[in-house]
Amino acid sequence: MNRLKKDAKIIFLIVTFIIASILPFIDYLVIIEIFYLSVPLALAFTITSVFLVINLIDKREDKSKVFAWCFVPVFVLAQFLSTYAVDMVQGFRAEYLINEIERGLQETDEFPSTVKSSWGIEIKKSNNPNAFTVTYSRGFLVREVYDSKTKSWKSYGWND
Repeated sequence: MNRLKKDAKIIFLIVTFIIASILPFIDYLVIIEIFYLSVPLALAFTITSVFLVINLIDKREDKSKVFAWCFVPVFVLAQFLSTYAVDMVQGFRAEYLINEIERGLQETDEFPSTVKSSWGIEIKKSNNPNAFTVTYSRGFLVREVYDSKTKSWKSYGWND
């Protein structure tokens, strides 16, 4: 029975991690979290992190309370970890697509028709010849946009 409880706790933390990793990319849930839950979540994160550290440092054998203090820190850290990881991966993938497009533009002097955008990366051809934009979401309502005219990336937040 004790093994079953331990497995259920681990599964619960894994599911929490997965849900928290997806949450920053669902716009209406991010709005709720930022405008209504940011202060309570910050307080809960601080309090549970302190109690988690205290329970981990405590020399007593009973570590059953550690799980109770893991939920909020896992939830918050998973969100930041997922936005960092997605930004890195999508950034590399977007740079690869940009290089492919620019190579095609140099070879044929027209926008290549065979470039397929990766999942989560949007490519738009501009009205200006040989100009395009590449866009992907970093999470928490932030988009990264590459403009081929200026050859630079720019971040756009929720109010830009």
